Amino acid sequence: LFLLFLKRFILTYIYVNNKDINLYWTDDKHQGYTGAYLSACVHYASITGKKASDNPYKMEGIDDNMLAIIKEIADFSYANQIFNQLMNDIS
Repeated sequence: LFLLFLKRFILTYIYVNNKDINLYWTDDKHQGYTGAYLSACVHYASITGKKASDNPYKMEGIDDNMLAIIKEIADFSYANQIFNQLMNDIS
């Protein structure tokens, strides 16, 4: 359930802040390479508790600049969701 909320947050964040990032395949229904890599980065962060930007893996087909942006979005999104979850637990 947590990852579903995180996915919604990430998609909203990208739509508002990075409209030039296309996460979907050419049919606009299935994830493309960029969307798959973002998903992997978020899962990496949620499973390991480590920042995606610290993971040296580079996915073929995505340039280094885009990889850095995706990892930054994953780090920001995961950290923001953890913060919100903690604030709700305190309330």
